[in-house]
Amino acid sequence: MSHARDVSKFVKFITDDYKVAEQFIDSDTLAVSANKSLRASTGTRGFNTPADLPANARAGSQAFIGSNNRLYISNGTGWYNIALINRTPYWITQPDGSYTLDTTGQATVITILGGDSDGADVPQYSATGDSNFNTIATVTKDSDNGRVFIVRAIDSDSSSTKNSGTGTLTFTLTDGKQSVLANSTFTINFTPDWTGTYAQRKLKHSAPAGNDYLAGMVLI
Repeated sequence: MSHARDVSKFVKFITDDYKVAEQFIDSDTLAVSANKSLRASTGTRGFNTPADLPANARAGSQAFIGSNNRLYISNGTGWYNIALINRTPYWITQPDGSYTLDTTGQATVITILGGDSDGADVPQYSATGDSNFNTIATVTKDSDNGRVFIVRAIDSDSSSTKNSGTGTLTFTLTDGKQSVLANSTFTINFTPDWTGTYAQRKLKHSAPAGNDYLAGMVLI
C-alpha cells in the first residue's frame, strides 16, 4: 500500500562521508527514521531536531540543532549539549570621558577601535546623543572607516544665537550579538557679551593711548 509523502517534513543531508539520513511522514502514520550509513565526519552538521541526530556518530562530531538553537557534540556513543557562548567585544581605543567643543565651528574628530573576543565577528560602531547633546552639537560617522566620528557644535561665535551647554554622547561597540558602551560628555561655553552695570564699567586708571577696547568705559 502506498502513501503520499508530506514533503514539508522531508529532510535530507549529504556530506563528505555522511551519506544520507532522512525522515519522512506519510499520510497515515509517523514512519521510523530511516538512517543509512550513519557515520558523521568531524565537523558541524545541521539538523532540525535532536531526534534527527545519528546514533553512532564518530567521537568529536558536532551538530547544530535548528529547533532549539543548540550545539551538540558526540563522544561516539551519545550526544551532549554544548552551551553556545558569545563573548563580549572589548575596547582597544575608546573615546575620552569629556570633550570641550570648539566655539569657532571646528570639528572634534574621535577615532575609536574595538575587538571581538571570539575572533569571528566584525566590530560595528555607532554613537547616539542625548537630548542635551542634540541641542548643542551634531555627530556624523566616517562612511569609509566606520569608526571615526565627527562632532561639531551647532552654534559658533558668529551665530546670532549661542547656546552653551553640556550633553552626553554614547558610543556603542557591538559584534552583532553583544555590545559595550562608552559615554563622553561634551561641553561648549560662549563668552557672553558685556552686560555689566555702570559701576562695574568704571576703571581707576587712565586709558593708555591706542587701546580702543577701553572706549566707552567711564574712567574715575
